[in-house]
Amino acid sequence: GKLKSGCRIQDRQLETAEALRRAMGIDLVVAWRIYYLTKLGRETPNAPCTMVLKDDEWRALWWYKTQQPPPTEPIPLMDAIRMLASLGGFLGRKSDGHPGPTTIWRGLRRVRDLARMYRIMINSARDGPQSGVTYG
Repeated sequence: GKLKSGCRIQDRQLETAEALRRAMGIDLVVAWRIYYLTKLGRETPNAPCTMVLKDDEWRALWWYKTQQPPPTEPIPLMDAIRMLASLGGFLGRKSDGHPGPTTIWRGLRRVRDLARMYRIMINSARDGPQSGVTYG
């Protein structure tokens, strides 16, 4: 299914049973997190998003999607999941219902990069302009 293609299982060159065991262990953790996000977002939509996202992840997600600085308090879980899923292709139309595992998985892959850039930008702003660094 989608998780198999998303994890690119068919592209792996696994030569030993031990390598296969390690790869499957990682895939199970990823699949569990995606399922957990999907289920939790539907059952506790108003819980703080920090239940499942790191501080830099939800803040970067907010900034990217709204083009505004993030609020001081964590946003509701379902808002964060919908933003996350929109990174993965979820359109959010009335007829679309709740985000599913595939769009959440794709969004999780992208939010890691957004969070990393967020940390770089925050640290750069905190440290001030670096001498000798030019842009452009």
